[in-house]
Amino acid sequence: MLGRGCYTGIDAGAWSLKAVTITGRKGAYSLKCAAYMLLPPEAREGEAGPGLLSDFLKSNSIPVSKTAVLMTGHSLMFRHFYLPPMPDKDLREAVKWEIRKEVAMAPADLVSDFVTTSGAPRPDGKLSITAFACVRKEIDSLIAFFRDSGVEVSVIEVIPTSLLASFCLNNDAPKDENNAMLDIGETKSTLAIIRNRSLAFAREISIGGQDFTRAAAMHLKKGTLEAEEYKHGAAPEEARKTFQKSSERLSSELHRSFDYFQAQFREGSVHALYLSGGTALLRGLPEFIADTAGIPVFVDDPLRKLIAKGEGPGGLAPCFSTAVGLALRAAGGA
Repeated sequence: MLGRGCYTGIDAGAWSLKAVTITGRKGAYSLKCAAYMLLPPEAREGEAGPGLLSDFLKSNSIPVSKTAVLMTGHSLMFRHFYLPPMPDKDLREAVKWEIRKEVAMAPADLVSDFVTTSGAPRPDGKLSITAFACVRKEIDSLIAFFRDSGVEVSVIEVIPTSLLASFCLNNDAPKDENNAMLDIGETKSTLAIIRNRSLAFAREISIGGQDFTRAAAMHLKKGTLEAEEYKHGAAPEEARKTFQKSSERLSSELHRSFDYFQAQFREGSVHALYLSGGTALLRGLPEFIADTAGIPVFVDDPLRKLIAKGEGPGGLAPCFSTAVGLALRAAGGA
């Protein structure tokens, strides 16, 4: 029952572990299981070995074959550029060449991939490219970690393409409408702008959940655990005051990203923003961003097309957006 037609996505973050397994086929997937675990303090400092992940997967009966995992290494980079149409093999080499213009790295040490944007045709006929690259040794280290955890890695993805898969599963956006997803991680956030079921733009923002936790700790004059409890339990008005500076910084970076996207790609404004990650559940944050950005802001529910009404992880749903996208990528598409 957990073999053929079962696909798993594992999101091993800096604060928690998330895993999602789906079954079925394209257009008819259903949720088999979704599991979440908050990491112990020592694991948040990078001291936990693969045994912790292995125990998490076994205790939740998560299948470990046909699995997609996340690449989030320190060397990971996003780049945007334009290239003329050419055969796929030549395009791949051209992408690597463009990336090597910006980083001093031997070709053998670089791993890269890319997506093309389905936007308005350019007058010069060039393709809009979003490329991802990282150091090969980080990929090798990632594969070794999951292998030691007993996981058979089939696909390695990045957050933007995982968010794209999750968004396309759950939303039927009108043609040529721009929508954005913001995954608020522990140390940084990742923005993905989606147009015509394609990734139009991606950017990392150096603001994450830890910035809000620090604000809570300063307000309370207490430690991280108390700050975390306060962060998700404070009354909306009190939370708005405590987290105003962090929220303003995040909103400002979103403004800059949206302005850059409109100026660079000339694809119009962003219609709506969907928030994912644990910090998306912060009281008042969606409303604050909506007020400052001037667009509708929603807390993402990536499981709504996969489960029966009334089932699922309830309030933790936004934490699974990336893991759902990974499971879809393991299955070969949304």
